[in-house]
Amino acid sequence: MSSSIVEKQPFPVRVLNTHVRKDRVAHTYLLTGKQDSGREDLALAFASALNDEEGLEFGDLSGRNGNRITTNQYPDMLWVGEDATARSIKISEVRKSVEWSHLRCYEGKWKIVIVRDAERLTVEAQNAFLKTLEEPPAHTVFCLLVENKERLLETIRSRSFELRLQPLSDDLAELAERVPAEFGRKRWEDFFEAYNTEERIEVKALLDSLTAYLRACLIRSASSGEGSEFAWAWIRSLEVLLESKQALNENANQKLTLTRLAMLFKELLPNPEMVRNG
Repeated sequence: MSSSIVEKQPFPVRVLNTHVRKDRVAHTYLLTGKQDSGREDLALAFASALNDEEGLEFGDLSGRNGNRITTNQYPDMLWVGEDATARSIKISEVRKSVEWSHLRCYEGKWKIVIVRDAERLTVEAQNAFLKTLEEPPAHTVFCLLVENKERLLETIRSRSFELRLQPLSDDLAELAERVPAEFGRKRWEDFFEAYNTEERIEVKALLDSLTAYLRACLIRSASSGEGSEFAWAWIRSLEVLLESKQALNENANQKLTLTRLAMLFKELLPNPEMVRNG
């Protein structure tokens, strides 16, 4: 499980690993993605990394803590909404988790609360949860797993560090195949300038397909076992694409967003053809 999440979701894995290694852990994470995106696997790998005592790589759950985390026997981890068949997560369950989160760690460095399908939280439960997020207890991390974040209160979303997981398997392959033929065959400024006047929804679809394509390049590089001199550039390019889509979602100027994207791609991938050879 853990090794596959590292391969399938390299960008969020890289971000979480950096947070752990550099001790920049946020108190609340919003892991956004479809049911089959591996968001639960990512949350478990994160929980293991937070309390790793053996110097294991992120995603390696073979250690003592990792084994207990995957079997839900670790005393410093708590699931909320574990019953996936329940239509809602009620305020009583949230109150119990909040009370638990304020207790001292039993044996680890961090306590972890994982909320499964967080969009099932009732409005009352979300408001109760929000009070804790405003003044989070020390050494407690909340991971909210959600497919549609719009069902959460904006005040909860604004207090969370969001990581969006990419679609997997056939959905991702289909997205990657939608990359325009001109991608990698034109100068970046010319390629992106052509979309300045396109409908915003079309530009977002373009960014999704480019993200899927570069992610596939990165996975092929990792799977080959040979590495690639372009791996870092692809990872940073993925970050830039996600930043650009987020900017468009927040009604940023489309032309300026694409101009910035072209400039960063020119710096990261100076030879456009390198993406065609990935």
